[in-house]
Amino acid sequence: TFYDHFNDKYELFESYVVYVGKLCDERVSISVDSKDSINELFIEYMKILLDEIESNFEQYKVIFINNYNSYIKKSLVDIFTKSIMSKLEDDFKFNDLSIVNLGVYFYVSGAISMIEYGFYNNLPFDKEKILGLFNKIIPKFDNYNRK
Repeated sequence: TFYDHFNDKYELFESYVVYVGKLCDERVSISVDSKDSINELFIEYMKILLDEIESNFEQYKVIFINNYNSYIKKSLVDIFTKSIMSKLEDDFKFNDLSIVNLGVYFYVSGAISMIEYGFYNNLPFDKEKILGLFNKIIPKFDNYNRK
């Protein structure tokens, strides 16, 4: 029955990534007023991702460790970047949106890479420590390039 719905495992995962993106968008619109802080918006997205990973830890561990071609990582980075940028475009005015998009892509890529690194190196998964680190290394975009 798998092949009645999907052509391969990548198509299955792509549908799952889209689902996670929609889930994040729904939760963020409920729990954060993105007009308050761009940094808070990013952190809220990362909390949702970390909650999802924590809830399905063993599955994500297998997914990340067996991710030989980085397809999974790229898919997660793309969907989270699109979701965050969509929210930013709705709630903020920027002089140059492309530079903001580069910044968001950079930080989402870094966040996903940190999670992937933790899985590869069998590091303990501590959501609060990871979020604390994100808060320290993610610059405040709050006034960057705004109109």
